Order: sequence, then C-alpha cells, then structure tokens
Amino acid sequence: MERHVPCCRLFASDGSAILTNMRRTARAAWALVGLVACAESTPEHKASNEGDASVIGGDASAGASGNGGAGGTSPLEAGVWPESGLPDVIDAGGASGSGGTGATGGSGGSGGCSPQCVGKQCGPDSCGATCPPGCGPSQACSAAGLCEDVCTDTWQSTAVDAIHAVAVDPGGRVYAAGEEGTLGWVGAFSTCNGTLEDSANFTTANATKIAGNKIAVSGASLFVTGYLESASDPRNGMWAKLAKSTLAVSFTQGLYGGTESDEVWDFVVTPSNNLWMAGVSHLPDDPHFWGIKGTTSGAACGFPVVSSAAQGRIALGSGADVYLIGMASNQMVIKRYDDAACSSSGPCPCTPSWESSPISIGSVVTEPRGAFLSGTSLYVAGFASDLAGVQYFGFVSRIDLTNGNVMGAFTWDPTNLGDGFLAMDSDGQRLYVVGLRGWDGGVDFASATAVVMALPFSLSGTTSPEWIATPSSMDAARDVAVDTSVGGGVYVTRLGGVGGLVVRCTKSGDCP
Repeated sequence: MERHVPCCRLFASDGSAILTNMRRTARAAWALVGLVACAESTPEHKASNEGDASVIGGDASAGASGNGGAGGTSPLEAGVWPESGLPDVIDAGGASGSGGTGATGGSGGSGGCSPQCVGKQCGPDSCGATCPPGCGPSQACSAAGLCEDVCTDTWQSTAVDAIHAVAVDPGGRVYAAGEEGTLGWVGAFSTCNGTLEDSANFTTANATKIAGNKIAVSGASLFVTGYLESASDPRNGMWAKLAKSTLAVSFTQGLYGGTESDEVWDFVVTPSNNLWMAGVSHLPDDPHFWGIKGTTSGAACGFPVVSSAAQGRIALGSGADVYLIGMASNQMVIKRYDDAACSSSGPCPCTPSWESSPISIGSVVTEPRGAFLSGTSLYVAGFASDLAGVQYFGFVSRIDLTNGNVMGAFTWDPTNLGDGFLAMDSDGQRLYVVGLRGWDGGVDFASATAVVMALPFSLSGTTSPEWIATPSSMDAARDVAVDTSVGGGVYVTRLGGVGGLVVRCTKSGDCP
C-alpha cells in the first residue's frame, strides 16, 4: 500500500534518513546538514511484535550507549511511519527508548507488554493489571487463573421478603420458595457457600398476592404449592411448575376449595408423576381437611379428606401408597390412598384404602407438622399440649403403619411456653427436626428461639437428642431439607423475622 506523507524525511550530513516528522523536530538534537526533502509517497508498514531500538529510541549504532529494545526488533524503516509519527500498536514493539547519550544515538525500548489473559478469569495479566472479569464474592482465584467457590461448612443467605420452604437436589443446588412483594418466588442457592445463583417470580392472572410455602425437586422439574389471593376470593390454593435448571415457569394455577380461606400446605410427587396435596379449605366457620390429586401437566381435582373441624398438614408416599396426614378435632389422623384409585379430573371421589384411629400425643391438641417414612414406620413431628393456651411441647412419634399404633415417642418441653417442631427430614442415618422454644404466642415470634435437633430412629421416653443447635439469626425455624450426599448439609428456613433466610448447618450440629 502506498500512502502520501508530506515533508516526512530529514537527511543527516551523511545522507541517511533519520526518523522524525514535523511534530518531533522541536526535540531533535541532531546536527543537520543538507536539505529538507518531501517524498511523494512511502510504503506503509504495520508494527510487529518485535520492535527495534533504532526505530523507537534512536539509532543505536550511532550513539555511544545505544541499547537494543528488550521487546525484540521491528522491520520498520526509519522515517516510514504514518502521519501520526508513531506506530498504531506501540506496546507490541517495545516502550519508547530514552534519548541517546551519544551524538546521535539512543537507548532501546524496555520491551512490549502483551496481556496474558487467554483462558483466565482472574490473576495478573503481566502488565500490572488483573485479567477481567475477576472473581465475585465468596470466590477465590486458582493458580490456573480461574474463579473457584470458597466453600464453608456453615453459611446463611438472605433474599426477598420471606422464604418459607427449602428443598435440596443431592449433589446439586438448594432450592427455596417464598414471596417477593405480591409475587411468588423461587431461588436456587449454591450448596457450597449460599450464593444465590438464580431466581424467578411467578403469579397468575387476577392474583393480588401469591406465595409459595412448599417446594420439591422431581426429575428435571420443581413444584411449588401455597396460596394466592384475589379481589374476588380471600385465598385459594396454588401450585406451580418450573424447570429445575433454568427456573423457567411452566404453569401457575389456582386451586379453588371453598368460599373462605384455602391453602395447600404440603405435597408429594409419586413415581407415576401424580401430585398429591394436603391442605385446608374453609367453608364459613368450618375448616376441612382438603386433599387434591393432580398431574404434572397441570390437571387437578380436590376432595374432602375429613369434612369438618379438620386441617391437612402433610403429604408423603411410598410407591403406589400415598399418605395424607392432618388434624381432626384436635387429634392426629392418617389416611392412606392408592395412587391409581382417584381421578385428577372432576368429579373426583376418593376413598382411602386405610385410615388410622385418632392419635393423641397431647390430651388437648396433637398437631402434626412434619413426617418421614421408613418401611412400615411413619415418623411424625409436631407440637402437642395437655393444657389450653400456648403451653405446647414438641413431639416425634413412631407409628406402625400396619395398625396405626404408636410404637415410641420422644417429647421435648424445655419451657413453660410454646415449644414444638414444625418440620422434619432425614438422611437415613438420623432424624432432623426444626422448630422453636419459648414462644409466648406473639405473631412475630420475637420471643422464641429457633431450634435444630438431631434424633436417633429409636424413639422412646428416654431418648436423648444427639445434638441441639440454635441458629443465631432465627427466632423460629420453619422448614428443613437434608442433603443425603456425603458431606451434605442440613438446610433450614426462618419463620417470622424480617426478610427471607436460608442457613446451612452441618450434620454434626454446627450452625451459623
């Protein structure tokens, strides 16, 4: 390529060209003899990675102390750079050399700086800076220049207005459900350090408020149940389906139970991809134990489990057997259904294949809140009372599902106020229950202390907890999910307080 360069060469007394241009003549200390010549055209060269002291720093051969540039040599000839007088990529050929100490010589450049960030996220770039984008919170830079999560045995993570439920994908992420403003919310947390990796909102048409209060992982999907409110109905049940990997919402649907307040408390996904839900449906002044059978595609049909003075609290299953557990006339009841027996489209009559007699742990009230199924033994946790008021005690009972008999029970009553358990899970090695102690009945639970407890499977009146922990940022613990993988944690959500919270405790009882 040819480029016209006006008045771009000066000639020394020996006739050789010396690099300069009209902007550099003021600093030149050259002994110039001869003519100033104007070339009509000169060849254009692109600066290379090699550099040359004679180009940038002067003519090393002419000066007494000229030095070669540390960045290599450039094939550029003196006086043939473009109009700017300096190459376009100056750092590729070496930094500018110092002025010559001889009559016409100069020292070479110190060498070019080529950032070394290929394949790196972090670490030095060899030019005094750091490779972008750098590491985020709770990450560290590895020797290979990659950002890695810094894992901790315990952590706590806050998000949105309220987090009600938690589930864990073994070897994967922790998922939580709750509410953000008037919208339902689902979040995915790193099991390593509690970083919120993804989140999504969901709602339905005409809903003025929606909240998720139970979440579970099923294959590639997440399911959430809870409630929604609208201008035409004080509260209906709700369920939603999302993709586990992306949190994309497949559907969100309301579930109509009665003219008053309805809510879905718990659910289980069966091997046949049916969802069985347990909740409460209110007719005027009369709560019903509400059962619902749905499919993973969105169809659902509700039915009364107990039609008067009753509430559904728990749903769980084993193979084709589904158990709905709740409270009727203040005592625990268990109903077993055949997964294939009931319809998911109306009309949907559903008759249990077996049901227990009323089960009393407390003479006044026995309310189940969490359960775990192991063979023919059903472990149920909750709170009970022998007195009217808020003087509750916690219990975990083992029930024989062949006859409904209580085979053993652990009770816990550390204060003369409200003590009890609100959820339970297991890793197959022990039972983990969460709840509160010392509650005075206040709606904000500020008087209470959150409790996480590990128990053996053998339950009796002499059973002792393996450990008891009290997470520091909680007044009450609402839900628990245990990672069954090696080194997995115990994940707990908060009831009450300001803002949603998930904490990770260890299986040995360390909590943040």
